[in-house]
Amino acid sequence: MTHPTLSVMVPALNEEDSIAQTLTRLCEQIEDLNEIIVVDNGSTDRTAEIVSECSAREPRIRLVSETRPGLIFARNAGFEASTSELTARLDADTVPHPGWARSIREFFADMPDDVVLATGPLTPFDSPFKKTFEKSNQRLIARVRAKSDDPRGIVGLHMATGGNSVLRTAVWPTIRDAVSDRTDVYEDLDLSLCCREAGYRIAFIVGMAADSSARRFRSSPRSYGRYMRQLPETYRIHGLHGEARKSRLQVLNNRVLHLFTWLPTRAYDAKTGTMSFRRIFRSDDPSDTARV
Repeated sequence: MTHPTLSVMVPALNEEDSIAQTLTRLCEQIEDLNEIIVVDNGSTDRTAEIVSECSAREPRIRLVSETRPGLIFARNAGFEASTSELTARLDADTVPHPGWARSIREFFADMPDDVVLATGPLTPFDSPFKKTFEKSNQRLIARVRAKSDDPRGIVGLHMATGGNSVLRTAVWPTIRDAVSDRTDVYEDLDLSLCCREAGYRIAFIVGMAADSSARRFRSSPRSYGRYMRQLPETYRIHGLHGEARKSRLQVLNNRVLHLFTWLPTRAYDAKTGTMSFRRIFRSDDPSDTARV
């Protein structure tokens, strides 16, 4: 059975602290990758320099520049630059598990053409609640396998998580004009809804697992509140007013949960596995300036 070719795009803005690790983990799976596209979205740190150094060692890494600020524009540039049948996306603070790329290619090798978008388990690697997230993912995988005849995954998801996702590249031109360029919406939910409205289906791939930074959960309650308000707005622009109303309860639940977990997450030092009161007051909080 022929497996489809796979490109990975990594949108990046001032990611000098994390981009090398992400590229290193991807290069460990390079036999399953046609190319790795890093889309620099106007970085002012050493991000582009680090990517160029990695590219000198692995020629399948290439750097693309997108001058329009915003994750949406960087993501779109990655889709446009891809030369493979599948285009996966990883955030620059996200590292794939071993077998991540192979599981994507094997899953899509015999999927119907209308299955065009997929996602996989995502766990915050630097959160004091990592074990809780891992157990939640284990329960999710157990439910998937109980409902599906295919142990690799299941088709019929509502949406794909943008920071760990994959799209059939040929589908991109068919939905590009429908995808919103607004920065006050969930870009991954918007993309998912555009796919579903076009008659396509979304899948969950068990082996498409990755670990991501918990920096979103370290953001201030005010910043997190702004982020969560994008959920009902995304449904609203798609005319899904009932879903928008229902999602407001999810917004409230998530904001309450964030309040309870915010201080422990900020205080946690993942390198030592300890809590530090002084870390709560650090000013270098990337989540308050994170692109959404």
